Amino acid sequence: MRAWRLAFAIPGVALLGFGIFRLVTEIPFGNLAMLALWLSAAVLIHDGLLSPLVVGAGRALQRVPARVRGYLQGSLIASAVVTVIALPLIYRRGSQPESKALLRQDYAAHLGLLVSVIVGVCLLGYAVRVARDYRPAARRELPAGREQRLQHDGEDDLSGQRPLPPPAREQRGTE
Repeated sequence: MRAWRLAFAIPGVALLGFGIFRLVTEIPFGNLAMLALWLSAAVLIHDGLLSPLVVGAGRALQRVPARVRGYLQGSLIASAVVTVIALPLIYRRGSQPESKALLRQDYAAHLGLLVSVIVGVCLLGYAVRVARDYRPAARRELPAGREQRLQHDGEDDLSGQRPLPPPAREQRGTE
């Protein structure tokens, strides 16, 4: 095992052990059972519902052009994650006394605003990519070591282009 892995593993395992010790000694057994049930439900919801939905959305988006697809998938996945986090808060709004101000907020409106921001950022990213890809041909950078013939006045015949010189090995053999 490499030294850097060991340097990260030892504190990680120590913190894990400390966390388990604190859970077992300070949390009542009934709450631990509810925590285990909640964690199991989270795994089942993730693997049984969310992952198939993401895979299905990815398959449905295969017909979308590749340049748009990444931005669309990113916005859908980020919006879905934010929605999954906000749904319990929306559902439980107003269920707590006035002293607990956390559940008094309008999470549905906040969710709409946050999804709008996510979509706006993805649209802005896509617009930047389109603008970058649309640069005029004269300003585009050429790959290193290659020649490019610019087309002028509708010329598209490359037959007048001079041939590339043979590789250096072949030149030595002909001399």
